[in-house]
Amino acid sequence: MADTKHAAASLPRTAAPPRAFAGKYARFLDYYKSDPSERITMIRHGVEPSDVKLLAERMKLTHKHFMQSLGLKTSTVNRKHAQQTPLTRDESERVLGLAKLIGQLEKLMEESRDPDDAVDFNAAQWIGEWVQEPNMALGGKTPITFMDTSEGRDIVSNLISRLQTGAYS
Repeated sequence: MADTKHAAASLPRTAAPPRAFAGKYARFLDYYKSDPSERITMIRHGVEPSDVKLLAERMKLTHKHFMQSLGLKTSTVNRKHAQQTPLTRDESERVLGLAKLIGQLEKLMEESRDPDDAVDFNAAQWIGEWVQEPNMALGGKTPITFMDTSEGRDIVSNLISRLQTGAYS
């Protein structure tokens, strides 16, 4: 049976996709609004390990706490950084899934507030704080404990959607 752990590394790479959190996707909102096929391409090519640290910093989370919440191993990310290799598809999907949630919040703020107020709103930092607070809709659990799975991120996405109406947030 083939070693699936290293399958992403053995796949042929096409032209490099846009980097996460840079250029076209420097704003999470742009990533959130991007075509799903572009997001899939980014996942398949893998997130650069340096982008993991950047996202943690933008969320104002400690690197350790951020890594644990996404089920990432610090030693693995550090090794990949030293080797200049991207994260696996699974790891990349978790990181980009969180970025998509931040973009979702930016979109919600864009639709809900005065555009001038939305400019000063730091969605990444707000999410970083909010995910650490117990949430009644989650039975008192913190949203950050749901970040390591796609189903968990879907639950958190649903909560973010409900923030606009004030229902169970």
